[in-house]
Amino acid sequence: MRLSLNNKFLIPTLGIILLGLGASTVISYRISKNEIEGIVKAQVAQITDSAQKHLSAWIQINNMEIARWSEQNYFRIAVKDTFMGKASRKAADEHLDRKKKGIYIMNL
Repeated sequence: MRLSLNNKFLIPTLGIILLGLGASTVISYRISKNEIEGIVKAQVAQITDSAQKHLSAWIQINNMEIARWSEQNYFRIAVKDTFMGKASRKAADEHLDRKKKGIYIMNL
């Protein structure tokens, strides 16, 4: 098959254009892949840091709440195995039930 002058220039030109587009696509893919991986890693680190701070605050708040409860007499008396202890356990149970219903204990 004889190629005309137009085809002699057209085929190599199209080949060079396709080769350039292919190279451009591969380079763009690799750059985009690296950038997206970096963004995902940064976002995971940010979410992890935020969750750690939230969990630390939650633990601190609940520790303060438990420390405050330990200062209340009916919790102290409730651990004793006496009549007063039994009555205090009932009062402590009622107190904790009210707290659960009022959602005073912060949930994650």
